[in-house]
Amino acid sequence: MKTTIYEYRDYKQCIRELIESLSGEGRGKRKELADFIGCQVSHITNVLSGNGHFNQEQAESVANFFGFNRPETEFFLLLVQFNRAGTTRLQNVYSKMLDESQEKHLALKNRLLMPDSVKEREENIYYGSWHYGAVHVLLSIPEFQTRETIAKRLELPLGRVDSILSFLVEAGLCQKAGARYLPAKPLVHLDKSSPLISRHHLNWRLRTINRLDLNNEHDLHYSGVFTLSKDDYSKVKEILSKALTESLKVITASPEEDAAIMCIDLFNV
Repeated sequence: MKTTIYEYRDYKQCIRELIESLSGEGRGKRKELADFIGCQVSHITNVLSGNGHFNQEQAESVANFFGFNRPETEFFLLLVQFNRAGTTRLQNVYSKMLDESQEKHLALKNRLLMPDSVKEREENIYYGSWHYGAVHVLLSIPEFQTRETIAKRLELPLGRVDSILSFLVEAGLCQKAGARYLPAKPLVHLDKSSPLISRHHLNWRLRTINRLDLNNEHDLHYSGVFTLSKDDYSKVKEILSKALTESLKVITASPEEDAAIMCIDLFNV
């Protein structure tokens, strides 16, 4: 059984694997499914093992039977239409619609429920250098809530740190309490449609390049060029997205003891 419905391009395979995951051989579950959508078990068998297809009404009932949410139901109905398509041209139309639906599912801002970003007028400054994000995230660690400790950790001039801290205070991202700076908004997110997104990614990858020279045994770096099918490309992308989602759940619940950088890249050569 695949991890999500969005990895499928064959709705019959999806249903077969769902049934098997719920009831072993699946014979009893097929009877339950047939009763639920109002058809004979033989029709279920003909669809899942033969050349038959569910109509849209039956497909909607199938989605309801398995407890799909609304986006999953919409994707499943598209899968049925894609598999029922009688011409290559029509199949290509539905294939593009499936790709768009999958992209929407994979959009990190929607999946990770990131909070709103900083105000638009401040984005150019905040995302102009990795320094701002690094100082900002360090403030969540009590050990690094003073200008001196931040400057030492990041190996930045004290004057540069002072300038960044002043900006963060004015932007409402932190507040000054005596000699300490406390985070007021610990996490910001830049929408992937922003014209600054390429700069944001570049900032941290430049930082990564500098880190490579240290050859630290605690770091993890991987670069590889490979070939694979188009379907498997989507699978790998889903695996990485899921891993990122699970990692951020751990990160969110983790005590603030250290600061780290994570960069993940997957793209066509």
